[in-house]
Amino acid sequence: MARRTLIFQVVLLAVVVFLSRVPFLRNGLGTDPDAWRVANTARSIALSGMYSYSRPPGYPFQEIFYSLMWNASPILFNAVSAIFSVVAFVFFALILSRINCRRPIFGALALVFIPVVFINSATSMDYVWALAFILGSFYFALDHKYVLAGVFLGLAIGCRLTSAGMILPVSILVYYQSTSRAKSIRTFLAWTIITGVALYIPVIHSYKLDFLTFYEHGYPFYLTIIKQTSLGVWGVLGSLAMLASAILLGVKFKEIKELFQARDPIFLASATAVAIYALIYIRLPHEAGYLIPALPFLLVILCKVGGARWFAGVCTVLIISPMFLHLDNRQLSWSGPIFQDRLSRIQSMQFTAEVLYQAAQVKENSVVLAGYYLPELEWHLYKNPREHVKFIYLATREQLIELRQQGRQIYTLPQIDNYNSDIYGVNPSDFGGVQLWPGAP
Repeated sequence: MARRTLIFQVVLLAVVVFLSRVPFLRNGLGTDPDAWRVANTARSIALSGMYSYSRPPGYPFQEIFYSLMWNASPILFNAVSAIFSVVAFVFFALILSRINCRRPIFGALALVFIPVVFINSATSMDYVWALAFILGSFYFALDHKYVLAGVFLGLAIGCRLTSAGMILPVSILVYYQSTSRAKSIRTFLAWTIITGVALYIPVIHSYKLDFLTFYEHGYPFYLTIIKQTSLGVWGVLGSLAMLASAILLGVKFKEIKELFQARDPIFLASATAVAIYALIYIRLPHEAGYLIPALPFLLVILCKVGGARWFAGVCTVLIISPMFLHLDNRQLSWSGPIFQDRLSRIQSMQFTAEVLYQAAQVKENSVVLAGYYLPELEWHLYKNPREHVKFIYLATREQLIELRQQGRQIYTLPQIDNYNSDIYGVNPSDFGGVQLWPGAP
C-alpha cells in the first residue's frame, strides 16, 4: 500500500473510530467503580493541591491529567479515553504497515473494536491510555527512535504500572534491529526509567514505597476466569474467531518454531509481550481489561502466521463482535457487548439516583454501608450532599459495635451485607443493619 494512501485511510478511519465512541460517552463514567474513583481523586488533587491515588499502586498520569478538568462532565472525561483509542488505532496501523502486514487497516480497526477495548475507550478507565502509549513506544522502537520509545513507555507506566511489562519485549526489538545494540538499549531504558520515575515522584512523595501494593480479594472461580478471557475480552463472535485462530496456530506449529529459530524480532517481541501479560493476568485475574496490552501483539502473531486472508477474516469478525450477540447468565441476546454495557450504565445511574432519593428520607445521623457502590455515590454526593446521612465503604465488627452504641441506624445497599461478611467476617444485619432500598434487585 502506498504511504499516501495509507495515511489518507488512517486519518479517515481515525475519525470513524472516534465517532463510533460518541453514542457511548454518556450515562456516567462506566460500570467499574475504579472509573468513579479516578474522577473523585482528580477532584481531590485539584482542590487540595496534594497528590493522592485513586487506588494503589497509583495511576499518576491519568489522575493528574484529569485533575486539570476535574469539574468537567462525564462525557468529557470519557471523550479523552476515546481520543486515546484513536491514538492506539493510528500507531497500530503504522506498526502493521511497517512490518509489512498486508491488512494494516483491518488489523488496527480490529484492535480498537475488540469489545473490551471498545467498552473501555468510552469510560474514564486508564486501560486504553496505557495501550496507546505502549503502541507508540513499539512504533518508535521500530523506527529506531529510541528516546521517543523510552519516553512513550514511561508515559504508559505512568498510566498503569504494569506497562513496565513491555520493557523486555521492546528491548528485544531494539536488540535485534539495532546496529549499536548496547547503546540503543541503554538509551531506551534510560528514557523509560527517567519518564516513569518522574511521573511516580508524586506517588512516592505521598506514600513512600507503600504504593507498591494492590487490592486482592481472593482468587476468582475458574469459570469466571474462562468467561473473562473469552466473552469478557472478545465477545461471542470474537471468541469463536479466536478459538479457530488457536486451532490454526496449533496446526502451524512448524511455522511458529521456524520464526523462533530465525529470531524474527517482531515475532519474538510480540510473543514475549503476550506471555508476560498472560502471566500477569493469571497472577490476579480480576478484570478482563488486564489483558488489553497483550491484544495487539496477539494480532501481530496472527498476521505473521495466519496468512493475509485468514487475518482479514478474523479482523472482520472482531470488528463486528462488539455490535452483535451477547451471552450472560446463559441468556443469548442479539445486541452486542457495547450495547449491553450501555444498558448496564443506564441502570447503574438509575440505581444511584434512587439510592440518593431514599437516603434523603432516612432519619438524622444514619449510616449507609455502600461497598463498591460508594465511588459513584461520592461523585454525585459532592454536588448534591446528604448532610444527615453518612456513606461509608464497609465496617469491621468493632466499627459496627461503635455505630450501635452511638445509636445510629445502619443501612446497607443490595448485596453489601454479604460483601461485608466476605471481607470482614461480620454481617451488618446482626447489628440491626437493614437494606436502604428493600425493593432493589
